[in-house]
Amino acid sequence: MERGKQAEIKISSCVRDQLVLRFTVSATPLVNTHLFKRAATPFTEALPHGHETVLLVEDETDLRILVTHLLRCCGFQVLPAASGAAAMEIWDELKDRIQLLLTDIMMPGMTGGELAGGLQRERPDLKVMFMSGHGNELKAGGMALVEGVNFVPKPYKVCELAQAVRQRLDRAD
Repeated sequence: MERGKQAEIKISSCVRDQLVLRFTVSATPLVNTHLFKRAATPFTEALPHGHETVLLVEDETDLRILVTHLLRCCGFQVLPAASGAAAMEIWDELKDRIQLLLTDIMMPGMTGGELAGGLQRERPDLKVMFMSGHGNELKAGGMALVEGVNFVPKPYKVCELAQAVRQRLDRAD
């Protein structure tokens, strides 16, 4: 690719509950804002939708990008962060708008449990959903993890994550 040009990545199709990615690299700079608008597909229309704001904390870049895209396709406002420290910066500016913290448990620096505990001290009504590939036997900052209530095990299907987010937001605590 020539110097000064940008890569373009498109998500082109979904099959059943598996997201199929096809990557296209283009030497054309991304200047058209229409490239960033969400496109409804039969797949995304079948997923639970919402309008709430989700603070997503995931240290794995590819997964953070994918989950951000998925939740935005479902209508959620997503504030992605790569670490607990980055999430705290977003929180300091936008805490009144955030309805859900969706966080990985095992991250360098600050765990998801530590992050959730700190944020819930400021806003006890904040809903939290944890993700982990280390099994649901873990505890997150002293909080019991219950699959389908406040925990989604990795790997998960796209529809499972979308449903878990919607259910967590709808659950009265």
